[in-house]
This record gives sequence, structure tokens and C-alpha cells, in this order.
Amino acid sequence: VAPTRANMLSGAAIFAVGDLLAQQIERRSGTSRSADANPVCVQRIASSASLGSVWNGMCSPQVYRFAESVLPGKAMRSILLKTAMTVGFLSTCGNYCNLLARKLLAGEQVAAAVAAINEGMGEVVAADLKVWPVWDIVQFACVPPTYRPVLTAVVCCGWSTYISMVAMRDVR
Repeated sequence: VAPTRANMLSGAAIFAVGDLLAQQIERRSGTSRSADANPVCVQRIASSASLGSVWNGMCSPQVYRFAESVLPGKAMRSILLKTAMTVGFLSTCGNYCNLLARKLLAGEQVAAAVAAINEGMGEVVAADLKVWPVWDIVQFACVPPTYRPVLTAVVCCGWSTYISMVAMRDVR
């Protein structure tokens, strides 16, 4: 129970920080959808935190635990197969669900959200494949399972920033 609670809290913090960074990048680049004087959208940060709590607290760790339980050890074959499992699920279904939840929490209509995600999903998967397979290979080969959630959190904060920016790119 304690690891799940810790994962939920760290997930909420990671997604909130990622979204805050995304909003700052959007504002500085002139792509922010917020026309008001408020430098951040607290509702968007709270929505991201809620999503992060569920995603990093329950979903993502289960995928990694399953991969480790099915293919234990540090043999190169095992590492590559675990990476294929995690990337195969999280890079596609995981990113799709993450984007959809962010768009819906921002008030986007379901049909518009699905259409936008379908149109841009190739870009997201391509970006994902530049980050997560490398990290997964490193973590499965070098990082003890106890420390994986904490170290993955660092990578996840950057990824959360990217996903937040993609999700809000065309929300009306």
C-alpha cells in the first residue's frame, strides 16, 4: 500500500510540475491559449495532478511490474523484451489515454479530442520512441527495482511537460 501511495503523490507532483513548466513555455513562446493576466491556469495544473496521481500511482507501475514479473533478470534478451512490452503499451495506449484525459479535463468535446489525438498521435509516438526505450533499457539493466520509480520520475517530468503542451495545443 505504501508504494502505491508514494507513487500517487509523486505522480501528482510530477504531472503538476510538468504542466506548470508547459504553461510557462507556452506563455513565453506565445502559444498560450490563456488570454488573461493570470500567469498559470490552476485548474489545468490540478487536472494534471489528478491524472498523474492515477497514472503514476496505479497504471504505469503495473505495466513495469508486469514486465519484470514475466521477464525477470538482466539478460539482454530479457531487458529488450521488457522494453518492448512497456513501450508497446505505454507509448501507444498510455499516451493516447493521457492525451484524451487531459483534453477532456480541459473541457474539449469527446469527438474533437479524439480527432485531434488521432491526427497527432504519430508525432507523439515518434517523440516517445526517442525517450522511453533508451530509459527503459538503462533502468532495466542498471537500476534496482526499488529506485526505478524515483529515477523514472525525473524522466517523466520532462515527458509530462511535452504531453501537456501537445494536449493543449488545439484545445478551444
